[in-house]
Amino acid sequence: MLRRAGIDAYLRDAKLEPTNPYGESKLLVEQMLRWLNLSHGLKYASLRYFNVAGAIESYGEAHEPESHLIPLILDVALGRRANIKIFGRDYPTKDGTCVRDYIHVHDLAEAHLLALGALSETKSRLIYNIGNGQGFPCWR
Repeated sequence: MLRRAGIDAYLRDAKLEPTNPYGESKLLVEQMLRWLNLSHGLKYASLRYFNVAGAIESYGEAHEPESHLIPLILDVALGRRANIKIFGRDYPTKDGTCVRDYIHVHDLAEAHLLALGALSETKSRLIYNIGNGQGFPCWR
């Protein structure tokens, strides 16, 4: 069992119980892919990941208004904004904030390529949880 900051990580075969519409929509897509696999033999890889961070030189994205934690923190460090707000201080962690497992965008791209290669060696489906294996509280 993987452990992240003292909290059990979700395993590939753990019971899936979405807590919001976004999570439910991701589960519905996985269920549709599963049925296509069973009925038509569609091979697929499902990569489950959260909190992609980082950039590759000369590539990026812009959000107006920005809502992602890391770019907001960088804006404060660069003097572009005075402060940031962190919501949720009632989690069972040392600082009371939720634990997030960040993955660098380059590592995620590599995971996609590895999954694509693995598909050529399977007759069914592949499901992977992608992360760095170590969570970080938002306040830390």
